[in-house]
Amino acid sequence: MLKWILKKEPKASHNVAVQKGGEEFVYAVVENETILDSALAKGIPMPYSCQVGSCGECRCKVVKGKISQIKDLRYMFSDDEIANGFTLACQTFPRSNLQLRFDSPTQVKEGRIVDFEKLDEDLYKVLIRIEDVFDALVGQFFSLINTRSTSRYYSIVSLQKNIDNCLLEIHVGLKTDGVMSNWWRDIFSGEASRVIGVGAAEGQYSVRGKGNIISFASGSGLGVTVALITEYLRSNDAAEAAFFGVFRGGQSNYFENILSTRKEEFNGRLKASIIDSDEFYQRKQGNFAKKLTLDCPVLSGIKSKDVSGLICGSCNLVARAKSLMANLEVAEDKVSYDEFS
Repeated sequence: MLKWILKKEPKASHNVAVQKGGEEFVYAVVENETILDSALAKGIPMPYSCQVGSCGECRCKVVKGKISQIKDLRYMFSDDEIANGFTLACQTFPRSNLQLRFDSPTQVKEGRIVDFEKLDEDLYKVLIRIEDVFDALVGQFFSLINTRSTSRYYSIVSLQKNIDNCLLEIHVGLKTDGVMSNWWRDIFSGEASRVIGVGAAEGQYSVRGKGNIISFASGSGLGVTVALITEYLRSNDAAEAAFFGVFRGGQSNYFENILSTRKEEFNGRLKASIIDSDEFYQRKQGNFAKKLTLDCPVLSGIKSKDVSGLICGSCNLVARAKSLMANLEVAEDKVSYDEFS
């Protein structure tokens, strides 16, 4: 009797040399394991937080070598940054031996929370003043560091730049197990210091086309998305936008309050609708896409072939909305998204 012995082909691996804080660490990574996952498994010190490409903590630069990425990272990096080798370790596979560099953090500026307003249950508008020049755009995000040395990224909803200071607006959603939520509750009750650290602005969440807009957002992502739509419609008189807010039960005071004044301002050019989150995630993709294209009055008038997409929310929302955009034949390179954990 003949016995066949099947040998598994060994997985290709590559050496990754990491330069960080004056030290260098070298370790092997198999091709289908991310740079971050392999580093953590081997005890290599590497900055990280969310591990899904949302927080930006594992930002690094490929000095030498070839890589592939799990997803398009243009929401995090500019075209120039991507061309210069910037990537996220949690979203990157090695395709050759690599040299990586983690640059020292950008100098943190001191800021102060000067005001806040409750927008809805567990949702607040917060104003932050920085007594310095701050280079940023609406749609970018920055790391906010509190006096307890906890940090999280927040998107810029609006900003007022002066010669020697800046006023930022962010929208904050509170969660039961949120990294910063208990500290924010202390801020809102007057029990915590309002002095904070503000990291450099990052990210590329913006309108990428010149025609009309279709957008999806949930939670605190609504504020920054509506801000981008507002800026765009004010500078493009012929453009229209369809906005879909995804909320539990299909209800949100936050949505109604922010959208009501904007819809009046644009006199029919901004069409908005709330989608029940259960429907958004549970309906079959084809049926939901058909409803959007044929049945939904919000899309009436959005006829231009040059349509841009805006998406802001959780990883699940971004994935679902990107699929819907593809069904609506929105070009992938015109879809901009901001993903948070």
